[in-house]
Amino acid sequence: MRLFLAINPGEETQRKLDSIKEEIIIKSGKETASAIKWEPANKLHLTLFFLGEIKNEIYNGLIKSLSGIKLPEEIIFRSSGINAFPNLRNPRVIIAGFKNEDGAAEHLYSEVVKVMGEYNISAERGFKPHITLGRVKRPIRLSNEMINEINNLHPEYGFTSKSFELIQSKLTPQGSVYKVLKIFL
Repeated sequence: MRLFLAINPGEETQRKLDSIKEEIIIKSGKETASAIKWEPANKLHLTLFFLGEIKNEIYNGLIKSLSGIKLPEEIIFRSSGINAFPNLRNPRVIIAGFKNEDGAAEHLYSEVVKVMGEYNISAERGFKPHITLGRVKRPIRLSNEMINEINNLHPEYGFTSKSFELIQSKLTPQGSVYKVLKIFL
């Protein structure tokens, strides 16, 4: 099973990000926008940890270990703007960045890393809270001016979470299909 852990931003934030995505599509032009595989609103999530392929025999133990994580009472995420990885001049992924100022998100991530260490699963990268809006299929450039304009139009939004989810990702020719397997409260 191909699995990842994510924080669901809720429908309101998904709709907000979907409208920002539409603004990017309109402002960037047809050619640039068509070079990006945009995520639908219902698939927008903040990835906490990508586990990759997990064998069925460790699945139940993993669920039990993850259930033992003491979650913060709430994790408050605030927008840090639209951006791209690795950068706007050579984007591979268009993202909505987020920050958590009290460290609750980083604490949850470090607890997840400890659990994953028990199963010899290591993180691909460090934790940079973001929601992927789209993946770039061919080389493009995004205008700093356009991204700044969009960020200025949407300076404050965010969401609060009290849980995280274990999600299965099945790859199909039409793209990935997500299924929530467990919600950890």
